[in-house]
Amino acid sequence: MTQEQKIFLAIAEARTRYGAARTVNEKAVAAGEVETALGNLLVIIENYPDLKSSQNVTQLMDELAGTENRISVERKRFNDLTRDYNTQVKTFPTNMLAGMFGFSEKQYFQSVTGSDTPPKVEF
Repeated sequence: MTQEQKIFLAIAEARTRYGAARTVNEKAVAAGEVETALGNLLVIIENYPDLKSSQNVTQLMDELAGTENRISVERKRFNDLTRDYNTQVKTFPTNMLAGMFGFSEKQYFQSVTGSDTPPKVEF
């Protein structure tokens, strides 16, 4: 079906953008796109009861859940380090050195807007 083709294409494109991302912000945006695409795939799989019972699909769903967990853990780790870094950049006396050498606050790694709501799939 065209729905599945769109989902797999979106996953492939998001993974390609993630691999090509150079900056932290580009990686964060690309990781959010991967998360969204994987969520869409899970919705498709859940709508096909015959597929859910397949061993390959079950294994794929386990791998997707593991991928989502790894992204979540890494986002938390990144945000914890970013919080520590931003605190140091703003705290005396390191703020003086940070200002002299051009260090500034960094952005937190956030998920893509709307990734908390499941997509609507129509057949």
